[in-house]
Amino acid sequence: MKIFSKENYIFSMMITFLLGIFVTLLMQKSQFFSALSNLVKQNMSIIAVLISPLIALWVGDMMRKRTEKHKEEIEVLKNLISYRHHKGSPEFLSALNRIELIFDKNEKIKQQVKELWRSYTNKENLLVSKQKEVELVYEICKYKGYDVSEFEIDNFFVSDGPPVGAPTINIIQNPTTQQNHNSTASVSSNNKTNSITSSSTTLNL
Repeated sequence: MKIFSKENYIFSMMITFLLGIFVTLLMQKSQFFSALSNLVKQNMSIIAVLISPLIALWVGDMMRKRTEKHKEEIEVLKNLISYRHHKGSPEFLSALNRIELIFDKNEKIKQQVKELWRSYTNKENLLVSKQKEVELVYEICKYKGYDVSEFEIDNFFVSDGPPVGAPTINIIQNPTTQQNHNSTASVSSNNKTNSITSSSTTLNL
């Protein structure tokens, strides 16, 4: 059973370190405690050496959490922008459902999500819902420091057909059907040849 967590242990060690410094400063004012003051200073150096790795671990853990949160925020923003013309897609719905959890400290973004939800549930004009979506994406972009306007967010590219260079579909026919087709074509070709020959013969007569 854990009595102290890592954060509590680090906090207690830091308090001990600060108290030691305070006592050291008091002892320096008295010649009587000069020897003891030197001893405390030496101990403070040892304590500092012991605490430094713990502080480094704590700072590293905080940086890791911050990096992961930044990645999640960017992932939500990318899905909102990429799939905003496919509102029923799993990516778009997943991004909407994760906003209040990931941006839990930002009241403006959470308010935009609520307004967008109301526009969906009240079945307002599609233009109103679209504007709420743009405002939500714009608020997230502003929070992340991106220099974009609502006009730029409102415009996007949609494909009307297959992309340039898309692979073509080759249809493989049944060999029997293909053989019959070739035979028919051969007979048709022979008939055309005979017709031309007969026509030529008639003209020569």
